[in-house]
Amino acid sequence: MNKLVLLGGSVAALRAVEILRDRNRLPDQVIMLLSDCNTIAARDRYPDGIISQKKPRQLCYRPEDQIIAGGIDIVSDKVATRVNVTRQKIHFDDRSQMDYDMLIIADTPGHKMDAVKGHNKEGVFGFIEPGHMNRIGTLAALNESITIQSDHWWGMDLALRLGGKGKDVILSISDRHPLVRTTDQEYRDGLTAVMSKRNVSLLIDNPIEEILGDSDVKAVKMRSGKVYASQVVVLDEARLDLRIFSEGLETEAERITVDECYRTNIPHVYAVDYAAHRSGRLWQNYGPQTSFLEYQGQVVADVISEYAEFPSPPIPQAAYGPQEYRIVSAGQLTEGRSVSSRCRMDPRGGRLVRIFVRDEIVVGALAAGTDIPAERLFACVEGGYPADMAWDEFSAAIPAGQPEEATSDEPAAEVPATHDTPSVTAQEKG
Repeated sequence: MNKLVLLGGSVAALRAVEILRDRNRLPDQVIMLLSDCNTIAARDRYPDGIISQKKPRQLCYRPEDQIIAGGIDIVSDKVATRVNVTRQKIHFDDRSQMDYDMLIIADTPGHKMDAVKGHNKEGVFGFIEPGHMNRIGTLAALNESITIQSDHWWGMDLALRLGGKGKDVILSISDRHPLVRTTDQEYRDGLTAVMSKRNVSLLIDNPIEEILGDSDVKAVKMRSGKVYASQVVVLDEARLDLRIFSEGLETEAERITVDECYRTNIPHVYAVDYAAHRSGRLWQNYGPQTSFLEYQGQVVADVISEYAEFPSPPIPQAAYGPQEYRIVSAGQLTEGRSVSSRCRMDPRGGRLVRIFVRDEIVVGALAAGTDIPAERLFACVEGGYPADMAWDEFSAAIPAGQPEEATSDEPAAEVPATHDTPSVTAQEKG
């Protein structure tokens, strides 16, 4: 096969090309179609980029000149308007066409945020394009009120960072967020109070119903009917516009259906990153971290290279928040018929420790507001520690039956270990 086209910039697509090049399996021609800033960003740098008002090139995974030197031709002066996956042909807005032999889909030129009324106002952004991050940072620096709606870790991370800068932040999360899932109202009230002290108004299961203003954002109306002043809105609901693809490409949940090797139902067409839809819950609360996107690229390169074995996916990790309220997590953060959890909370202090267990082995862990070192929690999940040993260590961070010195005059509560939720098996990772 002579011509590989990468639709959209992604760490996953670029990493696949780099591995193929290292193996001397690179096609004769590799073309990357970019519509935003000629930048392939490492999106786990976005929160820091917003706070520091960094330019897109400062968020890049690889510099543009390094990408070109690696044998990739970047095309950014025209936009793909239609992709015929059966005829292997891409049509552009200047009426030109491009053939390909292999296609890796990572992004589309257009995104949709139409789930929220008023999404087309100036000051509304999706957390996806690197060119938007500097604009968000500039507007956040100039304005006092910012609204974020996300269940991904970046949402709370960014909210706490902006709150630490003295901004008034509205953070809307669902009741499926790992910090509040299967918790009682007392704990949620405590978490809300903790966030309020850091200039973050936490709204649980109260999403944005409408973004108000004429042409610019002025306020947000929540489902409860309450209106909050806001000049910037950041959403993680930006979805790819799949209408550019011809019939025949299977999709689900507004993403492209792929198998465990990121192959679509069309031969020689792959989908990665935001474009790919896979079953499984391991990464759903983390978003596309760089390590996982690198793994996707590795798998695609292995398929193209006709390797028989594939690497295991990395274990996702997150650590953020101010020193006095650090949030740390690793691995799986959902229960199921094969995965149970043990949890201890200090409701009034908003503190929580939860471990997730399969076959008496730790497969995930979450700690908020404790002194558990991130490295220790990561090692426990990566090493697959015995559940009892991990629980004895981690639960001690919130002693049971004792009042908390600084945050509560009531004993911490221990929650039942298992929850009747859909099964999550080892094969669903990724």
